[in-house]
Amino acid sequence: MKKSKNEPLITILKWEYDELISIKEKFVLDFNEKKLAIYFWDGSAWRNAGSPVVDTTLKKVSVSVNHFTLYDIAVDTGASVTINSFNAYWSKNPVRQVDHSIFTAEIPKDGKVSLSIYDMAGDLVRIFQPQTSTAGSKPNWDWDGGDSKGKFAGAGLYIYLVKYESTDGTIKKIIRKPVGLLKD
Repeated sequence: MKKSKNEPLITILKWEYDELISIKEKFVLDFNEKKLAIYFWDGSAWRNAGSPVVDTTLKKVSVSVNHFTLYDIAVDTGASVTINSFNAYWSKNPVRQVDHSIFTAEIPKDGKVSLSIYDMAGDLVRIFQPQTSTAGSKPNWDWDGGDSKGKFAGAGLYIYLVKYESTDGTIKKIIRKPVGLLKD
């Protein structure tokens, strides 16, 4: 059966217990796994994606959605919460050769952020100019799918590595995640 445009699909995200302990210890005093929800990035803010189904046995949260975007799990407190932590995300993943994708980092303290992209063999494809930013800012980089010489890197799966270190040295974080690259 062919799905029509904007027909709802079920998005399922899994969590690890270690991540929930971190949330519990740092952000929410009265934590309950049943309060987990899926949020989506609308281009300017994280929005609740709707009524979730939480399976604490399988460690999954699911929700019916009708669009493709960035999704993440968060605690639904019923209020807007600012989490004082380092976050990083792409505006589009996968990236199409004809489009650009903006990589954004959110930093809690003044610090330095760098972004590198590697192929699946571990070879460096592109390194972006590191940025020194102030607390609460959102340094970003624009990627057109090109390598360090400006050539199209080739369709496939890549790993991005983002490093953040606060100026005072109290926070050091490295995130490694996949990003897809498509050729038109």
